[in-house]
Amino acid sequence: MDLIVVSHLSKEFPVFHKEPGIIGSLRSLFYRRKEIKKAVSDVSFEIKKGSITGLLGPNGSGKTTLMKMLTGILTPTGGTAEVKNHIPWQRKKDFLKQITLVMGQRSQLWWDLPAYDTFQFFEAIFDIDHSTFLKRVEALSTMLDVQDLLKIPVRKLSLGQRMRCELIASLIHEPKIVFLDEPTIGLDVVSQKIIRDFLKSYNDKHAATILLTSHNMNDIEQLCDHVVVVSHGKVIFDGQVKELSRTYGNERIIILHLSNAQKLPSLPPECKVIKEKGLVVEIAVPYNAVAKVTNELLSSLAIESLTIQEPDLDEIMRQFFLTT
Repeated sequence: MDLIVVSHLSKEFPVFHKEPGIIGSLRSLFYRRKEIKKAVSDVSFEIKKGSITGLLGPNGSGKTTLMKMLTGILTPTGGTAEVKNHIPWQRKKDFLKQITLVMGQRSQLWWDLPAYDTFQFFEAIFDIDHSTFLKRVEALSTMLDVQDLLKIPVRKLSLGQRMRCELIASLIHEPKIVFLDEPTIGLDVVSQKIIRDFLKSYNDKHAATILLTSHNMNDIEQLCDHVVVVSHGKVIFDGQVKELSRTYGNERIIILHLSNAQKLPSLPPECKVIKEKGLVVEIAVPYNAVAKVTNELLSSLAIESLTIQEPDLDEIMRQFFLTT
């Protein structure tokens, strides 16, 4: 069942240009050159209920604009979208009770007050029964290991601690759809792992549908099966993470541990030895030649072990955007 259906969605913004200097400022009082910027252009994709989907793309690709339209913050210029059978930008009360948006670079916690005060504010906003509220705060704070931090002013918390409290505030009403915009940005590796483990557990426990943007490929590899890649406001890939790796990760690394010093057999010209140290040899092989080269190596050499290393998702995305 598809929970989010996006069809030919577009968003344009007027951008005004001003000439530099005093003269340019004076001219802008009477005339400003306007340009229409297409932030999102004819985007279509579908997200299944209970899935964790990654929304990928370079800076300025339209990811955050898409998020804001799907949560109803922005109204599109064209096309439509349905999120749990609601039109997001109509911002109906029933819809808003079922979603949440967490933006890693923006805080909803009151800076000089404890995080718990913000939780109580959302308790009132979403009309949550007090006993239910207490149980949810206890469960979420335990999962995120912040039980002892809830009554400390937010400004005294570390970035990782604040981000965990942000998640509690956003999930206190148990939304069915969770939108996350760069949830691990700027965090240390320990905090990143805590948040990834939490999101996976929350998804398993509540069958919540999660859509996240991230430049951290570990987030995508460890959380997502499905990815949508956008560039210049358009979808350029929509499929499984494994399919992305298989299609665009066009090289594999074969790592050999030889039994003794031996001469390598003749390899296809597109293969290259990238490391040869003692009895360990690493060979870069095109994806479509892996089976043939592996068979040749196994039949020609005395080998202790042979490993085929999948491409790193960071490198795949770098190459992906260089060619699109």
